Amino acid sequence: MAPEALTSERVYTGLRRAIVGGYYAPGTTLVAQALAEEFGTSIAPVRDAIHRLVGEGFIEAHQGGGFQLPILMENDLRDLYVWHGQVLRLAIKHRSSPSISIDMSSILDALDPADTRAIADATTELFARLAAISRNKQHTAAVAKAADLLYATRLRETGIRDRIGELRAVWTVTTDGRESAVRDAIWAYHRRRLRRVPALIRELNRSPN
Repeated sequence: MAPEALTSERVYTGLRRAIVGGYYAPGTTLVAQALAEEFGTSIAPVRDAIHRLVGEGFIEAHQGGGFQLPILMENDLRDLYVWHGQVLRLAIKHRSSPSISIDMSSILDALDPADTRAIADATTELFARLAAISRNKQHTAAVAKAADLLYATRLRETGIRDRIGELRAVWTVTTDGRESAVRDAIWAYHRRRLRRVPALIRELNRSPN
């Protein structure tokens, strides 16, 4: 890979990680020159990375020029939660095996209730493994995309009680292999968050993580 392409990939990876990780507040304007200085490169690789992220939906382009992070509205977050749940239920319906083959128990048992980033990571991993049992690989890709779009919100779900217990509940019924029980556990997980959408939006718009 050419040096310019390597630099563009480095900027893309770093900027995407920062956006997904919630280090920028929604609506933040991205200045290419400032990012170039931050990443120690010229503007061209930064613009390449930004345009890739625009295509992925992580950055919006202004009609008059410039770029900013999307501002998530209540309906947007509700749609994300519902979409995430729908894809997971489709993955369960079209699964190629009765349960997840890789044990999540040790990961869940090691979680600290105060470590919200570790809980967010475990949530991502659990649902990724659940989606991976589907015969349709597009389910896996869709859940991964939803996880990226929801990650910053998951860091702000601290007002939801017993998040680790929720994950254990999903994991337990998934290992049992009963499709209806898994669907119910997934719906219970999303229903609790849908009720808190207004509070989560306020937290997201308050400040960067």
